[in-house]
Amino acid sequence: MADPALGLDRASDEIFHARRLGALLEIIGDHTSAPDPLFVLDAGGEGRLARAVARCGHRVDAIGASAAAIENPWLYDVVYAIDVMFHILDDGEWAAAVENLASLVRYGGTLIITDENSPHRTPRGRDVIHRTRGEYTALLTPRGLTYRGFRPYAFRVSQVGFHVFTRTR
Repeated sequence: MADPALGLDRASDEIFHARRLGALLEIIGDHTSAPDPLFVLDAGGEGRLARAVARCGHRVDAIGASAAAIENPWLYDVVYAIDVMFHILDDGEWAAAVENLASLVRYGGTLIITDENSPHRTPRGRDVIHRTRGEYTALLTPRGLTYRGFRPYAFRVSQVGFHVFTRTR
């Protein structure tokens, strides 16, 4: 099914999702086996990536973006929010959501959040605000997460990509 929000036809949509999934799997890594899978949380996604990551042998929980859904007793090897955080316009709600996700990452685990990598906050239309890497690191570094880098989607003109953090304390 084509994604009208991105202005993509069916074929382009498939290519976009395949590229994004491939990049996500490269970040997650090949650290799974049947007796010892990675525990992964897909936060706020549509389910398409969660199903694909699960087919790769990982144990995946997928939740909505609501605060009630994020109340979860598990710690995960990988927590990701793909194309979600830049749709939270209120700064307080955004910070709470990012903090909640960070609290679910186990020691040595990975937090992946997609956004642009611009030095300036960038609104796009009425339902998107891209925050800076600095805003993410200012929020996450005091919570024990270290910034590992940015990997762009590298699809057409999109400036969105994966901000990757590791829990180091």
